[in-house]
Amino acid sequence: MKNKFFFMLLPLLQLWDNFVSFSRFSIGEGAGGEEPTVKEVQENLKKALTKAGEEVDKKLEKLTENFVKGDTEAYNKLKGDFEELAKNYIKTQDQLDKLEIKNKELLTTKSVQRISLRKEIYDILEGEETKTKYKGYYESPNKVGVAFDLKASTVLTTGLGGTEPIPTDDMPGIVYAPERAKHIRDLMSVIPTKSNAIAYMEETAYTDGTDRVAEGASYAQSDFTLTKKTKSIEKIGAYLKISNEMLEDVEYITGYISARLPYKLLVKEDEKLLYGTGSSDIEGLTVAGTAWADPGVDVSGTPNRYDVLRLALKQAKVAEYSPTAILVHPEDAALMDLTKDDNGMYVFPMQIMKNGVTTIKNVPVIELNAMTEGDFLVGDFQLGAHIAQKRKMELKFWQENEDDALKDLTTVTISERIANVTTRPDAFVYGDFATAIGNITEATA
Repeated sequence: MKNKFFFMLLPLLQLWDNFVSFSRFSIGEGAGGEEPTVKEVQENLKKALTKAGEEVDKKLEKLTENFVKGDTEAYNKLKGDFEELAKNYIKTQDQLDKLEIKNKELLTTKSVQRISLRKEIYDILEGEETKTKYKGYYESPNKVGVAFDLKASTVLTTGLGGTEPIPTDDMPGIVYAPERAKHIRDLMSVIPTKSNAIAYMEETAYTDGTDRVAEGASYAQSDFTLTKKTKSIEKIGAYLKISNEMLEDVEYITGYISARLPYKLLVKEDEKLLYGTGSSDIEGLTVAGTAWADPGVDVSGTPNRYDVLRLALKQAKVAEYSPTAILVHPEDAALMDLTKDDNGMYVFPMQIMKNGVTTIKNVPVIELNAMTEGDFLVGDFQLGAHIAQKRKMELKFWQENEDDALKDLTTVTISERIANVTTRPDAFVYGDFATAIGNITEATA
C-alpha cells in the first residue's frame, strides 16, 4: 500500500517542483497599479515565495501523516489541492512570459538613453532656466529670434524619427581594381602538347639558284641551312594561404580567389610572352622577334609615332608577313592621338577608327599595359608564333601542405606550363619610339 501511494505521489511532487521554479519570477504590480520598480519586483518575489512555501509545507506535513496511515481519502483531497496549484502554475507561466517581454523592452529602451530632438527643444523652450534667461523675449510682443544650445549627445546620437540607427546597405561581392580586357594569348594560337619541350627545324639561311635554264645548260644550285631550335616548357604559378574560418565565414571569398588568382597569372603570362629572356625562362616575342631596322627614308614634316609604326609595318611586309596587330602602351597611344601638325591641327595619317579601334593600314593598334612605355611591337601573331601548352591553368585548394591541418589552413595554388614558340622571327618587328624617330630624317625642300 505504501509503495502504491508513493508512486501516485511522485507526479504531484514533480509538478510542485516545477511550480516553485517558475513562481519565483512572479512580480505582481507596483504601487498604484503602475509598472513595478526593481525594488517592488524583489518584494513581490519574496512575498510570492513565502506564501507558496508556507502552503506547501502545511500540505506536505499533512500528506505525510495520511501517507503513513494509508488514508485514501486524504490522498484524493491532496490531489485536488495540487490541481489548484497547477492552475497557479499556468498563471505564473503566463506572468513569466509577460515578464520576459517586458525585460526585453526595458533592455532595449533603457540600456541607451535616447531623447528625441523635438522633446529636447520643447524642454528647453518651456524650461524655467530659459524663461528666466530670456524673460524679455517671452514678455515682448515683437519676438524676433533667440539662440539656445542643444546637448551634443542628442544631436549626434539620435535620429529625428526613431530610436535605432540607419542600417548599412551591404553590397554583394568584393571590390577590386578593374582587370585587363585583352591578353597576348588572345592574339595567338594555343596548341596543346604532351612533351616538356618543343623542337622544330628553322630555316636560317637560303641561297636561291632558281632561274631560267637554257637548253643544254646546267641548273644553278640552291642551298639552305636548317637549325634545330628547342623551346622548353616553363611553369608560371603562385600560391596563397587562407584560414578555413575565412573560407567559411566570409561571403564571396571563394569566388574572389577563383577570379583574382587566374587573372594575376594571365598578367604575368603577358609579361613573359613579351619580355621573357629565354634563359631558363619563356622567350618573349620582343627577344625572339626582329629589331626595328633603320628604313633609310625621308618623311615630310617632323617624324612622329605614326611614321614609326607605318615603317614597321613596311618592314614586316617586305619579309612577306601580314601583321595582325600593333601593340603600344596606353601612354604612347594617347600621344599618338594628340599629335598635331605645324598649324596646331590634329593629324591622323592612314588612320581609320574601326569599331572604336584605331587602325593603321587596317591593322589594329592595341593599347596594352603589359607593353613598356615607349616600346612598340608589330607582328603577325597567327603565323609567326604560337603558345605550346602542357598544363592548362589550374587552380587548386590543398589542405595537406606543411602544417595546414594543424593550423586549420588551406593552401591555394594557381599554375600553368607553357612555352612561346616563335617559329618565324621576321614576323615581329620590335623597337622603341625614341630610337626609331631618331632614325627617320625629315625631308628637305
